[in-house]
Amino acid sequence: MTVSKARPHQINFRVSPEEFAVLAAKAAMAGVTVTEFVRLTALERRMPVHDPQAKEALRELSRIGGNINQIAKVANTTGAIAGIDAALIELRAAVARIG
Repeated sequence: MTVSKARPHQINFRVSPEEFAVLAAKAAMAGVTVTEFVRLTALERRMPVHDPQAKEALRELSRIGGNINQIAKVANTTGAIAGIDAALIELRAAVARIG
């Protein structure tokens, strides 16, 4: 067996017969080998990031999104947007902290 100069490293892992069947079916639908399917899937898929700062930024954006929804609900119900300036200042500050 010759080792490809472009891909000299080999990774081995085990799967159950059911898992292999799923991988083989997906590879066949994509028109590639199982090896190519696994490689492309692993290299091109975004994986979750376990970064505490990123998690905190997402939580903060979620809170801000909730605030914006509450403001929109009040604005649609009453036609008034009291306090929008403070909400915009908070939103701009959060975006600046995120980067």
